[in-house]
Amino acid sequence: MSEEETPFISIIIPVRNEEKHIQECLEALLNQDYPMDRYEIIIAEGMSEDNTRNIIENIMKMHPGRIKMLDNQKKLASPGLDMGILEAKAEILGLIGGHTIAPHDWISTLSTILIESGRNVAAVGSTTLTANANPVTEAQQIALNSAFGGFQTAESKQITSDKKSDVYEVNSVSFAFYRKSVLLEVGMHDEKLFSGDDFEMNYRIRKKGYKILATTRAKVKFYRRTTIKKFYKRMYEFGQARALITKKHHDSFRIYYLVPTLFVIYLFGFGILALITLIVNVFFRYYLLGNFPFLNIPFDTVLQWFFVAVLGLYFLLTLLFTVKSITRFENKKGAIYLILMYPIIHIGFGLGFIRGVFPYRTIKPQR
Repeated sequence: MSEEETPFISIIIPVRNEEKHIQECLEALLNQDYPMDRYEIIIAEGMSEDNTRNIIENIMKMHPGRIKMLDNQKKLASPGLDMGILEAKAEILGLIGGHTIAPHDWISTLSTILIESGRNVAAVGSTTLTANANPVTEAQQIALNSAFGGFQTAESKQITSDKKSDVYEVNSVSFAFYRKSVLLEVGMHDEKLFSGDDFEMNYRIRKKGYKILATTRAKVKFYRRTTIKKFYKRMYEFGQARALITKKHHDSFRIYYLVPTLFVIYLFGFGILALITLIVNVFFRYYLLGNFPFLNIPFDTVLQWFFVAVLGLYFLLTLLFTVKSITRFENKKGAIYLILMYPIIHIGFGLGFIRGVFPYRTIKPQR
């Protein structure tokens, strides 16, 4: 094939403390079906405190000239990506994480779609699958891919919507190929955002009039968080990021951002009030809120039952979406974790969103 048919590609990987996955990630990228002399791999190494750097250096010795490593003193992914973007030789860039495993045709598939789609398409992203499948990670993926858990995020739309084509337009993508000229035009990543920086950058790209596509032809495997605690932390950061992005770009706000936020306010606000009234009712035989006008019904009791009824409805919806998804589990034990994932997503996102809207001190990354 000619150079026109195989344009030069720059693959950029920000990493920090990825000793468990970086070798598998790099081996997948080094063994693509794309000509090896037509792409480079740039690693922005975030001053890892584990064995990540040594692993990379050993792989570089085995594949001389194919990998370049940069020191990312800021440690976070967004400045690492921007370092790589500026260092890249190519116009077409592939952005991927150190805990992600690309299929052997990832470069050829996404670069072909991007080139053939025309100059008004700025990016083409991948479909994300779970690399470390177990009951917890399976439950995470299924919850985020549902309308109830993903509340119309790019990931939930990507998996659950019926598509007439295997290439389709989306609002945001991950593990994607971009045009370098477009990224430089919009200003690359906002390094003040410790999470959601890719979503915010993609938003600016679309505001400039460019399109963003996703495809089911390129399916990357992604190592998800293996504990419920880490997953909750991620959802909390995700909520913070959405609030910060909304404050920066008011027209990026979507009404469904408020659903988990209002749920949290209801859960804690009404929950505390219902508990206080119940304690006073039982132990002091006194109704704090009085009776309904014209009805001999204590307002305290109505409040308590209303709180229980809403929680019951939420539990029924959680159970409904869990039962609906059981057939998708390889390990049926994951259904038990799925029941937990929905409230973790909603509470984590809701608390994070509130934290981002009303910062009481400078928000620092939790990594």
